[in-house]
Amino acid sequence: MKYTLWLIPTEPSFGQYQNYIEELSKLYETHFFYPHITLLSGILADIDSIKKAISSIEVENNEIVLSTNGVGTLYQYFHRLYVLVSPTHMLLNLRQQLYNKLNMNERDEYMPHISLLYGNLSKHDTDVLVQKHQNEFDEPIVFDALWIVNTSGTPNEWVIVSEVKL
Repeated sequence: MKYTLWLIPTEPSFGQYQNYIEELSKLYETHFFYPHITLLSGILADIDSIKKAISSIEVENNEIVLSTNGVGTLYQYFHRLYVLVSPTHMLLNLRQQLYNKLNMNERDEYMPHISLLYGNLSKHDTDVLVQKHQNEFDEPIVFDALWIVNTSGTPNEWVIVSEVKL
C-alpha cells in the first residue's frame, strides 16, 4: 500500500475549504476530497512506523500557521485549481524531519498548496476559475493534525487511515 501524509486545517478553515471543494466537484462532476496540504506521498512504511515518526517530532504550539497567496493552476488533473501556501521554515522543517524519520529520499520540488478542484477542464474554463477565485483566499490558516491516507487507486478509493495531532 501507498500512503500519503496530509496536513489538515482546523475549523473554521476546514469547513470553509470543504464547502468550496464540494461545490466545485459537483459543478464540474469531479472527485470530492477533503481540504489538505500534501506533506509527503508515496510512503511505503507501515502505519505504526508512520505514527511513530509523526509523534517523535515536536511542533511549536502543536500547530502550524500558514499564509495563503491566491490561487493557481498547473493545468493538470491534480493541480487544476489550488490555493498557494507560503513554504515557511516550520513547514519545510516538518516535512524534512518526516522524510528523514521515514528513510525517504526527497523526490520533487515542493509547492505547498490546498487543492480546490481535481479534474480535466479546458484551459479556458480553468483560467476563468483562477480569475474568479483569485482574491478569495488571503487569510492565514492554522493546521494541527496529520492524516495518514491510503492513496492507492483513484480519489474515490482513498481512505483516511488515521489522524495524528501535531
